[in-house]
Amino acid sequence: MHPLRRLDRSVARVESAAAVFVLLAMVLVASAQALFFNIAERDVAWAQSLLDGLSWADTFLQKGTLWLALIGASLATQQDRHIAIDVLPKIAPPRARAVMRFIASLGASVTAFILARVFFQACLIADASVPFEYEVLTAEGPAHVCDVPPAELGATSRPDALCALRAAFGAAGVRVASGGGIAQLIVPLMFSVIGLRLAMRALISGRAALRGGEGPGGEDPDDSAPNDSGDAPHTKDADEAPSTP
Repeated sequence: MHPLRRLDRSVARVESAAAVFVLLAMVLVASAQALFFNIAERDVAWAQSLLDGLSWADTFLQKGTLWLALIGASLATQQDRHIAIDVLPKIAPPRARAVMRFIASLGASVTAFILARVFFQACLIADASVPFEYEVLTAEGPAHVCDVPPAELGATSRPDALCALRAAFGAAGVRVASGGGIAQLIVPLMFSVIGLRLAMRALISGRAALRGGEGPGGEDPDDSAPNDSGDAPHTKDADEAPSTP
């Protein structure tokens, strides 16, 4: 189980770094938008020009909030801080407690994977139509600016970053049309990560049930030992840990 634990911790570090980056970016964008807006109110031309260049800021802040919420939910699952009703596990014997944790974790994992699939399909449907700002009229009819040959674009500029991301997702079989649609994919991605973490907890609880008990804080006994990297074993708070005879 140690390799899975190390992989889980590595993924959590990446998630934490992503959350910090998104939060800092949101603070900077929101501050710049507020600053340029206040200056532009005094009829300063350069501030108005910069404010017009931040027309994407509101959408970025909305999607950034979504990213922080989903990453936070995933980290809460990794640290066993998600919402749980654990009245019965606190009074049940060790084997029964492990069985209840196995059933609850397995059921939550299946639910998370179902939600990931549903939200993935919803994201594709919501981003199926070409946004007006990326639509170009060609001889064959309206087309996405990234799908139009450069010779037919005329004065229309091509968003190279979006086109590169769109091509990458298209190679993986995911059809997206806008940056907002790409950002929305964080929902099924994080639900998938949450589902994997809950499945790992179900595996740990199942092993513990077969062995007749559970380790500290409801974990598998093998996971209470220090890992190869020297990290301390993960346990719950003292008031949440089961009493020992």
